[in-house]
Amino acid sequence: MENTINADLKAALERLAVEGVVPGEMIFTRQVISLGAKVAYTVRAVEDSGIIILSTTTATAIQLPPAADCPGQEVTLINIAADAAASCAFVPDGTETIKGSAVGATDAACVQSSGAASATWANPDTTNLNGDRSTIVSDGVDNWYIKESVGVWASV
Repeated sequence: MENTINADLKAALERLAVEGVVPGEMIFTRQVISLGAKVAYTVRAVEDSGIIILSTTTATAIQLPPAADCPGQEVTLINIAADAAASCAFVPDGTETIKGSAVGATDAACVQSSGAASATWANPDTTNLNGDRSTIVSDGVDNWYIKESVGVWASV
């Protein structure tokens, strides 16, 4: 019995190595959800790690869990509405902060988040372009950091 289990485990590890996965690494499957007409979504601390959220409706609010509950968790928000048609935003938990910067619509436009407690990180409807996106990551304490942002984003 033990030899069969060892052989099965060895075969599984060999398959993972061929796929480029190192034994001992955590494997996350990215979940993509389209909100459709929904204007709110609450990110779950562990289950939504790596989630990609597609927003098409104006005033979409993505409520983040406490950063301490999800160290290293990434969340991506992509605005897929027509240009200048819909806003979307990350909303931190309580007085937590979202810190970092975004590459603007032009090379010269770079925006720094305010890093203020409770400030949202938003893609405004008057300036959004289809495909504007932002990925943030939890520090596991009380902050979310902007890993990547493309388009016009601002602290609100």
